[in-house]
Amino acid sequence: PIMGVEDKPIGAVERDFCLRLLGRIGDDHALQYLKGACEQPGSMAAVEALANWPTAAPLETLRGLAKTAQGGMATQALKGYVRLLGMASERPKPETVALYTEALNLAKTPEDRAAVVEGLGATGDAAALPLLYDALADSRQVVAEAAAGALGGWPDAAPLETLAAPARDKNSPLQTTALRGYVRLLGLDQGRPAEETAALYREALGLAPNTDEQKRIMSAVAASENAGGMMLAAEYLEDPALREEAAVAVDQ
Repeated sequence: PIMGVEDKPIGAVERDFCLRLLGRIGDDHALQYLKGACEQPGSMAAVEALANWPTAAPLETLRGLAKTAQGGMATQALKGYVRLLGMASERPKPETVALYTEALNLAKTPEDRAAVVEGLGATGDAAALPLLYDALADSRQVVAEAAAGALGGWPDAAPLETLAAPARDKNSPLQTTALRGYVRLLGLDQGRPAEETAALYREALGLAPNTDEQKRIMSAVAASENAGGMMLAAEYLEDPALREEAAVAVDQ
């Protein structure tokens, strides 16, 4: 018996409370019990416990549930699976990308698919880029938005040109997210001539929909410590709206 759950009959509310509590405790000795509970009717609480586990120990159990369960249970299992898949591990990145690809095929709602896309972005593996490019073109905004964010957080400048299109399209619902990522990636390429980089940053400032976004861009310029960015910042030292952020960038 675990926590007295099997000592005597208890109500559904008490049972669900105990199952969720086991998930919060996160003791691997409870995993077998929770796995069995997932096979019983009304087992959402057991799935939630596994989905919130502090380690990746229930990964394969959740993977199986994401494939075989129905309705809300399948959704909860997939969310938990994707969460655990994103935990640090010694698994080769290509294998992780393959598992996320499988998870994409299991996603039944746009929100689930967006969660998988975010996980793909976190791998930083080039094998994930074609999947993220496809997601960027998805007609469901929540999916495309997740892809734009994932590409904007990429560890190198590989997705720069792909993000450039929505970043330059002021009518795109992705423009703000894409522009933020585009600006970040601009600063990663230290090999581009400084004058060219300054021109691209200048263009980005012109694309920003408001002063707040312009300030965000200038702050990104400062964080990049890119020579072209510093050239651009020097042009705005007398700008009333941007001079503070520009001064920080020039001083880097």
